[in-house]
Amino acid sequence: VLGAWLLYKAFALEMLISMLQAAAAITGMPASLDDMEQDLDSIMTDICRVLPALIGKNGSFLGMIGASPILRLAIVYFEKRSRPAELAWCLKMAAGINGEATGAAARVLHQTLDPEQRLSLSIALLEQLSSVYDEVTAGLLLNLATDLPHSNVNKILTEILASQIERGAGDNVAALIVGSEVFLDRLLSLASERLASSSDYATSTPDVLLSGYAQAIAPSFRHISTQENATSSLNFASHWMDFFTRALPSTMIIAQYDRFITIFETLVLARYANLVAECEHDLALLASAKSILPPRWLFVLLASGLDKTMQDQNRKYIGGWMLRTDLKSVDNALGFVDLLQDPFMPWAVEGTLYVSSTKRHGKGIRCQHGERVANFISSVLRRRSDGRAVQSVLNMLLDFLIARQASLFTSAAIHILIGIADGLAQLRDIGLPNESIDKVLAISSWNTLSDIASDALVIQCHKTYQLLLVSTRTTQPSLSNLSRDRVVSLIAKVERFQRSSRSDSYTQDAGLLQLSNRDLAIDQALTKCQKLLTTLDDGLEWDSTELLSQLQDLYTDVAFLEYPRQLLLTSPRVCFHPEVLRRAVDSGRSGDRQIAEFLQSTLTQLAQVATRRSFAFAPLIVSLRRALLTVPDAAGLLNMQDFLVTISQCPPQPNVDLIMEYSMLTILDSIAPGRVNTAIYYGFPEGHGFAAYLDLIGRLGAQYDGLAMGIANAILSRWKQQKDPPPSVSPWKTTLQLQVLLVCLELAHTSESLEQLGRIVDDLLHILALEPLPRYRHIVEWMVARMQLAHLSLQSHSRKLLATRDHHSNPKFLASLMKVGVMLAGTPDSTEDLASNLAMTFVSHSASSKIVVRHEAQWSFPQLMEVCRRRDWTTIIQNPAYTTLEDYIRALPRFGDPPSERIMSALDPMKDHSLTNLTEGLWTQLDDTRPPLTGREDFLRLYEADRQYFTDTWPSCIMHLGPPISRAPGPDPFVKADPEPIQASTTSLTNLESKALQTKGTAYFATPSTSFPSTPPHRTILISSLVDNALNLGGLSRCAEIFGAEALYVRDPRVVADKAFISVSVSSHNHLAILPCGVEALPALLEAKKREEGWRVVGIEQTDRSLVVGSRELGDALLDRGGEEESKIVLVVGSEREGIPARVLAVCDVLVEIPQVGVTRSLNVQTAAAVVLFELGRLRRERDGAGKKGVAGVRRFKEHAADGETELQS
Repeated sequence: VLGAWLLYKAFALEMLISMLQAAAAITGMPASLDDMEQDLDSIMTDICRVLPALIGKNGSFLGMIGASPILRLAIVYFEKRSRPAELAWCLKMAAGINGEATGAAARVLHQTLDPEQRLSLSIALLEQLSSVYDEVTAGLLLNLATDLPHSNVNKILTEILASQIERGAGDNVAALIVGSEVFLDRLLSLASERLASSSDYATSTPDVLLSGYAQAIAPSFRHISTQENATSSLNFASHWMDFFTRALPSTMIIAQYDRFITIFETLVLARYANLVAECEHDLALLASAKSILPPRWLFVLLASGLDKTMQDQNRKYIGGWMLRTDLKSVDNALGFVDLLQDPFMPWAVEGTLYVSSTKRHGKGIRCQHGERVANFISSVLRRRSDGRAVQSVLNMLLDFLIARQASLFTSAAIHILIGIADGLAQLRDIGLPNESIDKVLAISSWNTLSDIASDALVIQCHKTYQLLLVSTRTTQPSLSNLSRDRVVSLIAKVERFQRSSRSDSYTQDAGLLQLSNRDLAIDQALTKCQKLLTTLDDGLEWDSTELLSQLQDLYTDVAFLEYPRQLLLTSPRVCFHPEVLRRAVDSGRSGDRQIAEFLQSTLTQLAQVATRRSFAFAPLIVSLRRALLTVPDAAGLLNMQDFLVTISQCPPQPNVDLIMEYSMLTILDSIAPGRVNTAIYYGFPEGHGFAAYLDLIGRLGAQYDGLAMGIANAILSRWKQQKDPPPSVSPWKTTLQLQVLLVCLELAHTSESLEQLGRIVDDLLHILALEPLPRYRHIVEWMVARMQLAHLSLQSHSRKLLATRDHHSNPKFLASLMKVGVMLAGTPDSTEDLASNLAMTFVSHSASSKIVVRHEAQWSFPQLMEVCRRRDWTTIIQNPAYTTLEDYIRALPRFGDPPSERIMSALDPMKDHSLTNLTEGLWTQLDDTRPPLTGREDFLRLYEADRQYFTDTWPSCIMHLGPPISRAPGPDPFVKADPEPIQASTTSLTNLESKALQTKGTAYFATPSTSFPSTPPHRTILISSLVDNALNLGGLSRCAEIFGAEALYVRDPRVVADKAFISVSVSSHNHLAILPCGVEALPALLEAKKREEGWRVVGIEQTDRSLVVGSRELGDALLDRGGEEESKIVLVVGSEREGIPARVLAVCDVLVEIPQVGVTRSLNVQTAAAVVLFELGRLRRERDGAGKKGVAGVRRFKEHAADGETELQS
């Protein structure tokens, strides 16, 4: 009756609503329920009064007669009336009728309520749930709270669910939250934390892993792998374990935890570098959203791997993995900031990482590690969810910088600030407190940095300061007095950076920047230098004495101030001004050599400084070039030959500090791209200096007699005196030497006699016969071709050598002669006779037994035929033998797709003879990853700068600049590509074991817990007194230590110092007693061991009564005596040839041999000992019932335990 009455009420309500909707559709007027408010309230009151009783008594009957439509109408009504409490009550009723309706009810809530209504409804439901727990209310709250991640509803609901788990309802909670990733993750993390708080389970949590390393951690890992503590007697822990195993498939949990154990063993305990690299896939899985393990397990693993006690190579790999990996799934987790603070940031700022990763990229130098750290910090800040999270990371980074100011690597500080600024720039409306501003301003006041580092630091601090002003909504007047002073200084430094065109003077900023006494002295010296330059440019009126006094006064300041950068860039223009050199030459002619001696001394000292500070080389050589080309007679006065030779032998190269400075220039270039920072701080780039150096030799040699030949002889004498065969890499050899030699020999073509040139060609051919490196050989081939091209009679020197039939003594030399022959054949002055002789030679060499000769002949022959076709030499191109051979060679796959070395080493001695090809041709890529010292752009800048001087009297360079080098599109060959970032893992959790990990060095984890009952001690001694080979003894030491022998007897203990022994033993003798026993004393020793100490003697030998390894008889023979005797065994191995002699065999209790299948009669003594030692250990473990790894081994023990302890749970 009640059900029918409710149906009537429901249908009446539906009819009223339908009528209103139809009337609204016809009239176009909006539908309103105001007129029926009293009737609707009455119906709803009746429904709310009757429904609880019906649901409690007979929910199925109510569902049958139509309770769901009634509730649906009630939901619509309360939603329209904005009455969330009644609406939630109706939704709860609907879920109570049909459990599957909870999700639908939640969807209705999402669609009909705004966030504030959902929050108020959640609070109301929480109050009800706190007093009386029921799953329907919890399910509705679960869906509501998922959309409210930052409210207290989440935390309270998590605690309520946790309390239910601890009361034993873990199964129900697991079923409830299985579809909610947010609460599943929260409760799984909470499960690990609650389990960690249990005293019996504490050693199974990762926190204990931080307390020590191999010795302390190994027992803990055995504890985890055997799961002994999983049988906790505390209901508290067991309830959480129940929830854990119900919320996720048990196989998945076990697989991930077991995998974690293996990874930890590999990274932290075994520490093999190659095995650590193999764990990258598993680390990516742990850092992904697919990981079951809470993030703090990953953090503990990474923190342990980055500890200072670990090997640097492994720390570098793990830290690099963090920098390359997208950690968005874990970087907001609790404990991540602690991981960053220590140990990640102390590792990330180590100077060696910055120095080793600073490389040339294109025209600039970049620090790859610094850029990765900056990008990492930026991404961490960008992904913070609120101002508090951002502030925690920001304060940690700024505090870290301030605390380590004195010891912090400069580049590290700047890149950290870059990361902070970039991260803050991409955040909006985060509402940071203003405490970070004071810290940034404190960092901006650091005054112990170099000019470039200070400017880079100031720019990044200013950028960060402006971003923080916006984020914290702070105004400058609200700062402290100290901070306001620092702001004024910071702004002054930024303005100075923006307006500076050269860093030659500090006077304009002295009031703001508070310069030191040294800086003021440098400024005074710069002013003095500028006045001298003006005087010299306007025309010198001083006498020689006054000029010398002024120069000495200036250089005394330079030396006293320890050659500061600003003066090294400017003083050479004064000391080696053309007017000074002209006065020195004039004074020298009159017998006054004081100025000349001063200039010689200054040049020597500045050259020495340039070897330590390579940036000083460019201004020095540029000033010398201008002065010497204007006053060439001064070359002898300055002893330029020795200076130029010294530079070719030891080209100034930037040291580590300067390379790091150049990397900061790249940073400044990115901040102010229109500003020529290199010129501002260092004047000329180093490539500009080497361009001036080569150009000076090419011009001055034509003006100053004997200079070019003197340099050539100095370089040739060292190269032709090298030993045969020379080492592949010699520290005294440089590419610049051969480049200078080529330029000098170009000048010698017209100035030296044919006889002298012939000797030079012979020297070059001798060098070519010895030199192993391709790039050096290429330049020597170039020089030989140029000299024989200039003097055709010199070609006979190489023709005789090319016709040799000895292809075995020096095949590389023959290959080079063939290359030179093809070069000469392609020149306009070549003859058909030369080409014919080469063709016949190439045909014979194409069948050479030496691969190098054969391949070079086959590569050169088609090129020679192409030359003959261009010159229409019919006797060659119509020869069927030649054409057939050419067709065959061209059909070879390697000819159509030649290796890159063939393309790089191609040379036309006419077209390719230019400064551009000499300095940056493709040949520079042959066998060196270092970029060229200079290039075409440097020569162009040099010649552009020459326009400001009067150069009409300067001679032309012996080599023209030439066209630019045509390069195939692609990456810079001298730049190493950055490693690819690691993407989040997509591996299925069910395929964790698809990739095996090596566990080398972690076998001791297989040993069960030391809680096993006591067993008889197992003792083994290996006796190798009959073995005399040090390699075999080293191997026996290794086998004995690995398989647990306590001592090794040898004939002479001094063998442990033998290199052969050490190379095989790999330090095993340091963990094993090495005892002496001679061959004659061996039988007596064995008898004493048997009689006095109860040892059994086992010999490894093939005899008629030997027992076979693996047989039951051997086990019975070794283990049949009971007591302790079977646990004390002396193992004797025989000599390599005779084996065990009869008198020793007579003492043995048991003889053992290894079964064989193959034809070879015997094993090496090391191998035989290893097999028997392993078999002995296996038999002992079988007898004791131990040795199984993990759960199986512990279960085997517990099954035999007398106390009847409960079987171990997995």
